[in-house]
Amino acid sequence: MTALLVLYPTLWLNRQLWESGFWHYLIFFERGFLIVAWLFALIAMLSALLHRGRIGPPLLAASGLVLLTVAIVTPLHNQPLVGSLMALIGGLLLAGAHIWNLIDLRKQAHLDTAIPAE
Repeated sequence: MTALLVLYPTLWLNRQLWESGFWHYLIFFERGFLIVAWLFALIAMLSALLHRGRIGPPLLAASGLVLLTVAIVTPLHNQPLVGSLMALIGGLLLAGAHIWNLIDLRKQAHLDTAIPAE
């Protein structure tokens, strides 16, 4: 799976695959990844919002998911520069939201295990 994720961009660059109709399957693969991104982000960010009352990570994740969705399911997907740039920025925003959420979790775990002063 890791090799497939790393080599995925090269599949789009291979013109022979485009001419064979394989690109049609890549679009379904890409949309499947988008659905998985939505699921993981919703689970993680709802946890951040409900358990810790943090609004920052969910807002950052939502903006990243919107950019990713627009880049993948609209005609911008066929614009190499604009679509790729939007997908890249959306992915970075989403990754940033997850990192922010993990930092908050680590801080809370550290506070929960701290020895109370006597």
